[in-house]
Amino acid sequence: MGLRRDVTPLTGALALVAGGASGLVAIARELGGDDRVVAVVQYLRVGLVTATMPLIVLFIFHPDRSHPTQVTEIASAPWYVSVGLILAISVVGVVLGKLVRLPGAGLLGPMAITVVLEVTGQDLGLTVPSALVQVGYVLIGWQAGVAFTRESLKSVGRAMPWRWRSSRR
Repeated sequence: MGLRRDVTPLTGALALVAGGASGLVAIARELGGDDRVVAVVQYLRVGLVTATMPLIVLFIFHPDRSHPTQVTEIASAPWYVSVGLILAISVVGVVLGKLVRLPGAGLLGPMAITVVLEVTGQDLGLTVPSALVQVGYVLIGWQAGVAFTRESLKSVGRAMPWRWRSSRR
């Protein structure tokens, strides 16, 4: 994708990184990439994987359905404690990220603190409430979605693989 005229190498790299779709979209603009292209490619991949994975498991791996699946719940902090911790980690992470000039400090600063807390076992059962996760997805989608214009949609369309053959002729 970075070889396309309409896509910068940074945007192409962020769009093609597997996993972390919402995080990559959120950080793309801050790093100077086109978050619209990143969003389209990342979520197109998520949709394709989500749609094809059950078929791959069914036809290639032949799952054993004779044993019931057991789900175990992990103890977590109450939602109000988690929200307070999330706010504290966010504020401290952004401030520290900017102090050390971390690229994408708004995302990577809090993420670094969370990783350190998790690895050291000091996470206090922190879990992000599902309502907050959904609000985050809506805000990230809205941020990328309102930036689309007719020209940006044409640019994204030209960068998609189904256009590569016709654009090379």
